Amino acid sequence: MAKRNLKSLRKNTDEVAVIKKTTNYSQFSFIDSNRKINTRNLAKLVASMNEEQLMIPILVNSKKQIIDGQHR
Repeated sequence: MAKRNLKSLRKNTDEVAVIKKTTNYSQFSFIDSNRKINTRNLAKLVASMNEEQLMIPILVNSKKQIIDGQHR
């Protein structure tokens, strides 16, 4: 039964996750529900990502509005 439900979920979805790389950050915009940018949090995140070389993608919708990761 679980396999049948999984197959029907796959058939009913048209969403695809694609990871792209860019330095053109001006193409992205915020959604009103995004948290405000916290400069202290941002500085800590930048230091951490530089130290550990972490590349964590942001999530955007089809309009290139940031859904998650506005501090990244």
